[in-house]
Parts: sequence; structure tokens; C-alpha cells
Amino acid sequence: MVMKLTTEERFWLKVEKSNDESSCWLWTAATMRGGRGSFSGAEENVAHRYSWFLRYGPIGKGLFVLQICGNPSCVNPTHLELSATKRNTRDPAERFWEKVDVLNPDDCWLWTAALTEKGYGTFYFNGQCVGAHRWSWESVNGPVPDGLVLDHLCRVHDCVNPGHLEPVTIAENTRRAVAFGVYGSANRNKTHCPRRHPYNVENTYVSKSGSRHCRVCIRERLRKYRHDPAFAGRAPAYQAHYSTTGGMR
Repeated sequence: MVMKLTTEERFWLKVEKSNDESSCWLWTAATMRGGRGSFSGAEENVAHRYSWFLRYGPIGKGLFVLQICGNPSCVNPTHLELSATKRNTRDPAERFWEKVDVLNPDDCWLWTAALTEKGYGTFYFNGQCVGAHRWSWESVNGPVPDGLVLDHLCRVHDCVNPGHLEPVTIAENTRRAVAFGVYGSANRNKTHCPRRHPYNVENTYVSKSGSRHCRVCIRERLRKYRHDPAFAGRAPAYQAHYSTTGGMR
């Protein structure tokens, strides 16, 4: 006898779901105009609204469910919030920088949200996914010149510090990538982080981009976020990212 799937099981089969709750969970089935998911046979026939319903319960009359990440295909309930207005009016810069771990001006500023398979951050802006590092650089310097691409001088793909990025030709970017393959062993052989904490098994977190991060430094960042009013509200998202990816203990 074939067991019939429940409505909730049918729903989640249509979702590309990450184990990281800071990332977008993408709807892979039918969509409506504007890119939002369509789902039939449930209390809510719009995918992200049904996701909210499953996590938080019924949606009050006259209320809208907004995707605060700005991605219309996202059904991650942690990216949703109730609103009395239909449009997401949050400033893109506010959405962007709450996803960035900034410690010091000269350090790598690590993207804590969705990453590509190669470890680059992605950010939903003006109806499309863009490179987080590109958005960061362009927010400071304007559009990347035609024919050029952005090179990470720090070689850390999930870094969005505009000071670590340089517009170069594709040929130069390729040349540097090859050079990094040759000289990258110098970084891989380092035994301590820049603040002299050891890169050992207990103290090392490896990101999707292959970058090593010091757990002691991560905890120091969290303490700063918790006690500095300027970072109010950012510690929970940052802590969730590292606790689900194994970067904090």
C-alpha cells in the first residue's frame, strides 16, 4: 500500500532547503507573476505564506508576509515577517550589512548569509541575486568598469570588505588565481591566526570557501556584538550562522 504524503511533506519536497537557517530556502515548483511560489491544497496557496503558517501559525486578517531577504522564491521562515503593508520597504543597505561580520577596518568582513558552491556570498537586490562582494564594492565606488571583474586581494571568497577588492581584467584575475594555487600553501601552512591563536582541530572552523577561521576570534566578535549598542540585533543572526555551520562552540 502506497502511503499518501501529507500536505506539509508535499510542500517541503518542493523546497531546496539548506541546513543553514541564515540562507534562503528556494521554492523549486510553480511560481506566480513576480517569482513567488505557488502551492495548492493548503491553508495558504502562496508558498512563503504557507511556510510562515507551518512555523508560526495562522496569519491574521489583513496582514502580509514579507520576505525580508528580498528574494521572492525564498520560503525560509526565518526570512519572513508579518506586516500591515504589502511592500518590503527595508533599506537594501540595512539588509546587506546585517549579514556581514565586521570586526576591524583592515580585517576580512565575512558574509554570514547564503554562499555559492565556490564560497562567494549572494545578495538579492533589484529582483536578482548578485555577488555580495560586488554589491559591497559598488556601494562605495560605483559600478565596476566595463570589462573588469573584482579580485579578492585577501583570497577569501566570502569577504565583502571593499578595501580587499580590486577591479582587474579577466586575464589578470586568472593569472592571480593560478599564482594563488602556487603560493596558497604558505597560508595553508600557517599554524596561528593573525591574533596568534592556534589553528588546531578544536579552534579551527573551515567555511564553505575553504577559509580557516579562529573560534576564539569568533567568540570575541560575538561578545562585542552582545555588549556594543552599535551592533544591537546582529548577534543572534551571527550566532545562529556559526552554531549551525559548526563555527562556534
